[in-house]
Amino acid sequence: MRSKAWAELSRQALGTLSVSIGVALFPQHASEAEALLAKADEALYQAKGAGRDRVVISEMSTGASARAQATSITGEPERS
Repeated sequence: MRSKAWAELSRQALGTLSVSIGVALFPQHASEAEALLAKADEALYQAKGAGRDRVVISEMSTGASARAQATSITGEPERS
């Protein structure tokens, strides 16, 4: 009975899925785990702010500010 229910569920459409991803690399963006997670978290919130289906890669800090590049999942660069 359980496999019949699963078979029915597995054929149903799930709807639309969008993804926002923030990326930070060790050791390019930070050499400590906490700082690396903070960079990835910052990039994630920039991706969410840029719209659906975005990946933001944190850039290395230059002075007090860090920049990030937003790219859509389809590979289109973020428009300014």
